[in-house]
Amino acid sequence: MTTTVLAPAKINLDLRVGTRRANGFHELKTILQSIALHDTLTLRAVEGPCRVRCAASSVPEDESNLVWRAAHGLWSALGRRGDPYGVTITIAKRIPVAAGLGGGTADAIAALRGLGRLWDASPEPSLLREVAAAVGADGPFFLVGGTALGLGRGDHVYPLAELPRHWVVIAVPPRRVSTAVAYGWMD
Repeated sequence: MTTTVLAPAKINLDLRVGTRRANGFHELKTILQSIALHDTLTLRAVEGPCRVRCAASSVPEDESNLVWRAAHGLWSALGRRGDPYGVTITIAKRIPVAAGLGGGTADAIAALRGLGRLWDASPEPSLLREVAAAVGADGPFFLVGGTALGLGRGDHVYPLAELPRHWVVIAVPPRRVSTAVAYGWMD
């Protein structure tokens, strides 16, 4: 069995970064918006351990990949022991890496949707939100998509009225900056 899912990128229409919290994350208030730019994930049922594949050299294919971490999180949340099993996930990458577009998290949350189908599981929305938040602060947003308000570390998401369709120009500088490094500059 094979299933394909899209992982749309996001932009922050507004981002207010507050003080650093005791847990190391900053207090945020942001308006998030899904955009048409997306990665495509193909999940194929196989015998053997979960594997992540991607032709983009900057994307890890081991347990450090957010897709693998999401699979592990869902596998555990479903009460299954050990590492996730029975799927190969291939990522066709179009979202630039380390560009603030949420590509890694978008891929991970898209994988959760596909894994639910492959593993014949229908986790409760609260369980899925918990797994998504563990993957990344913007994980819960990718479950909702569209236009949304993000509070806390960005993981408390409240859908907003959809905006009219707009064109967006995305400029990606040659120097990649991880989210952790960017927020470190705020301090």
